[in-house]
Amino acid sequence: MLAGADCVRQSGLLMADRQQAIANARTQIAQQIETRVSSLDEVVTLKVESAGKSESQSSFKSVSKQLAEQSLANTRIARVEQPQTSEGNFICVLVQYGKEAMRTTFKSAVAAVAPKMDPADEATLFRSFVKVKNQ
Repeated sequence: MLAGADCVRQSGLLMADRQQAIANARTQIAQQIETRVSSLDEVVTLKVESAGKSESQSSFKSVSKQLAEQSLANTRIARVEQPQTSEGNFICVLVQYGKEAMRTTFKSAVAAVAPKMDPADEATLFRSFVKVKNQ
């Protein structure tokens, strides 16, 4: 699962402030998805090099931004709070992107780049996709 969180100072327009915090949190998730999809290039390159092949393949990086933007429809707002601090009143949101949504994004990336991938390679690549550390 991926998550993004953000807090914005309340301006008196609660719905606008909430939408801004949600947009910021979703941007964080999009960046995480883009990083994960782009990182698949490194795994595929390493696998091809270790097998002694020199294939030319489409790049996961080329589809990462598009998939990240499309994936935001699968986010959900998990929590909304309105903390009051000495610095003012804020609205904070936590947005999540679940494991099934991650699997769907991964499958879309593979279909766009390597539609005839071996199922064992696909499983290995998915494990790598899920384990990528946020950078």
